[in-house]
Amino acid sequence: MIRMVPFIYSSTIAYEIEFGNLYARFFYDKAALTDEDGDEVAIATPYLEADIAELHFRQIADTMWIVHPDYAPRKLTRTTAYTFSLDVIVFEDGPFRLRNDLLNDDDVTMTYAGTTTVGSTGTLTASAATFDDDHVGALFGLTYPKDSTISSGSVGSAIEVCAAIDVKGTVSFNTHGTWTATIVLYRNENSTGWDIYRTYVGKDDRNIQYTWNENSNSVQ
Repeated sequence: MIRMVPFIYSSTIAYEIEFGNLYARFFYDKAALTDEDGDEVAIATPYLEADIAELHFRQIADTMWIVHPDYAPRKLTRTTAYTFSLDVIVFEDGPFRLRNDLLNDDDVTMTYAGTTTVGSTGTLTASAATFDDDHVGALFGLTYPKDSTISSGSVGSAIEVCAAIDVKGTVSFNTHGTWTATIVLYRNENSTGWDIYRTYVGKDDRNIQYTWNENSNSVQ
């Protein structure tokens, strides 16, 4: 059994791909595609003949994504007019399924032991039997409650500088009392330097209540 799949690169350039047992062979202009040496272009694949019918494809420009329930997702890339590569897709940030405690309505929790440094390793432990062989190589997203941090200061005769706060999510800035001053909020993302975020000029009974949502990471 073989399966023919179109690979449309542009309005004027299109290929046909013959998927067979553990291979993919390429055609162009109703003939086998050949390289500069005259050899037919074909690549090895992991797909068995019995599984070809269940392959699903999605293509944009020179990249085709291929998925199957029993194989890791892969992308087929056209690198030149007669060369293609098939590579396992490396996911770094999802997609993730619904949280396990919401999906299964159970009390299973997971605890991570290790550092949070990029590239480091650690151990993820479930409070009840959760993992199986299909989880090998899978990504897990951990959610956890974030502690609230409060920094306060008072207006005096000298310039007051509050300590920097690491922020993520909902952030609020409030003033109270009777005061006359100029208040400046500074924002620093990824340690690239402080920029003026908000400026407030207050006199006597003016007070500020300002709340925003900080979506970026590594912000102070």
